[in-house]
Amino acid sequence: IPTPPASSIAPSTHPNPLPQPRKHPLRPGGPKESELISYLDRVLDAVRYKVRHKSWDGAGRRSAQKDKDKGNGEGKGEGYKAFSEAAKDLEGVVDVIWVSGSPNLQTPYLLTVCSVLVDSLPLFTHPSSNPNSSHTIFSLIDKLDFAFSSLLTGRDPDTNTPLPGFEDGRSVSSTERVRIKSTVERVRVVVLRALDNEGEDGDDGDGMREVSEGSGEEA
Repeated sequence: IPTPPASSIAPSTHPNPLPQPRKHPLRPGGPKESELISYLDRVLDAVRYKVRHKSWDGAGRRSAQKDKDKGNGEGKGEGYKAFSEAAKDLEGVVDVIWVSGSPNLQTPYLLTVCSVLVDSLPLFTHPSSNPNSSHTIFSLIDKLDFAFSSLLTGRDPDTNTPLPGFEDGRSVSSTERVRIKSTVERVRVVVLRALDNEGEDGDDGDGMREVSEGSGEEA
């Protein structure tokens, strides 16, 4: 799978939406890494729970699923009322993943975020349950695209310096590249379908294609 030519690996003119990562990766198997893994698993589990127990169904009716397992939420909170709420939580997860500066965690957990997005978005595609979907979708997609693009090049998009953990020439494996490309395509299909269902104009759809194609070429 081809990688971008050296000339294309340069600081981006598009504002980087990601927070500054720590200078050094967390020590593999160390207590901080274990704590982060537990936190990410817990937050992602809560997001999945809130999606399953969303307050409104695709037709704008109160969802019966919310009360189906009432009492089993274990403090995970109320179900989402719109995808914007889920997107906000997922953006927070992406930020934490990126700040960790740990490529051994970043790639798999960013792929997990994409999987949650793919599974969740179709449940919130009706305008009455998700009136501002295009904004929330692309805000989340922007961060994911920057993160994947940076990991695939191994360089900070702002400074063109090696990312934490990539100073010794480390690179994303071929298997990870294939997974990233496949996942980006899945996200593209789901997002375009959601926007089409909401009657968005062609400009947003083209933007999504640019995001996915950019990641796909690098993958």
